[in-house]
Amino acid sequence: MDSRSIQREIDGRNNELRNLNGRLKSLNSDLTRYNKDLDQKFRDLKAANYETRIKQLQNDIESCNKRISAKQKEVDQCQKQIVECQNKINKLSTDLMAALQSEAEKKRREEEEKLNRQQEDLRNKERQLELERRNKEQTQRDEYERNRKALEKQQAEAEERFRRQQKEFERKQTESSRETYYEPPVYEEFERRPGCLGTTITSVLIVFAAIVVIFVVASILGRFTGNDKPATSQPANTPAEPSVSNDSEEILGQVVVVIDELFARSMPSTEGNTPKEFAKMDVVYNVYEIYTDDQYTWYRIGEDQWIADYNGEWVNWVEVD
Repeated sequence: MDSRSIQREIDGRNNELRNLNGRLKSLNSDLTRYNKDLDQKFRDLKAANYETRIKQLQNDIESCNKRISAKQKEVDQCQKQIVECQNKINKLSTDLMAALQSEAEKKRREEEEKLNRQQEDLRNKERQLELERRNKEQTQRDEYERNRKALEKQQAEAEERFRRQQKEFERKQTESSRETYYEPPVYEEFERRPGCLGTTITSVLIVFAAIVVIFVVASILGRFTGNDKPATSQPANTPAEPSVSNDSEEILGQVVVVIDELFARSMPSTEGNTPKEFAKMDVVYNVYEIYTDDQYTWYRIGEDQWIADYNGEWVNWVEVD
């Protein structure tokens, strides 16, 4: 039974109550009128003292009493109907309140479920964004370390070339000085062009000093701007081949890499540990040691080769029979 039908039935019962109250008022007015007539007739009887009139009045009184009894029965019946209608109205009101409360509770549960789903979706998106941010930061740190190592290597090579060239230049200068000392024509030639050899040496030194200054400035700029990529090209990363460990080591289990690129590091840490290789995707690696820190779970798959896992999203664990 819905709320509208309950409300219509309540309105009908209220109309019946109003009608019964009207009838009750009408009966009360009739009784009052009959009582007034009886009083008037008694007064007439006392004045006239006629026996016939008294008998007639007695008959009228009996008739009136019968009518009063009948009206009283009707009044009792109306009161009984009023009580029944009131009980039905109370029951219908209780059913209506229960139906409204049930609908409100159902809507509230639906809203709570919808809000919980939205909150769960939001938490999943936040976790995905956090994971992407960490991967991006890790990639940037690794790229910065590779660039810094490459730049330091290039700087060391440039300094080594400069030292070799400087030694070569000093050697040639010494040989040139000896030739000038033992060969008078050459000495006379340099003597005819004073400052020629000194000018050449000064030019070469200026060129090498400029090269060293350029490399030093580039290194300083690279250290202060870690996210900037240097102009020099970097060597391509080579994927890590699964290392063969000693037969005496116990195999704790196996892992399968499920992402495209997973760094293989020499220690189970990302601090001060530059990755030089990658673990291949969909390749099964034997696990010889497990280490867990605050963020990652590390698996040693070979000699100085550790790969990380984040909440089971980068590798899958395989039990060994």
